[in-house]
Amino acid sequence: MNCPLCKNQLESFEHIWTCTQNVQKIKEILYNAKMKITKNIQKKNNNNKFSPKKLEHNQLWFNNQSNASLTAIDLIKSFV
Repeated sequence: MNCPLCKNQLESFEHIWTCTQNVQKIKEILYNAKMKITKNIQKKNNNNKFSPKKLEHNQLWFNNQSNASLTAIDLIKSFV
């Protein structure tokens, strides 16, 4: 069955997160996840100076698929 958003690709778990029609939504989800992780670290460690910049990673916060490195899709899979 083709993706209901782009109608071009076969719908799959990976495609949901990489579909061109979902780019903005996925960016928002990843940004919110990063902020939530930051707040949880700040709260747990009583450290309001902990910055989201410390969570920066070349591939981690991008919604792409890679067999060579950890990506946002891998994070999402771990929660699903």
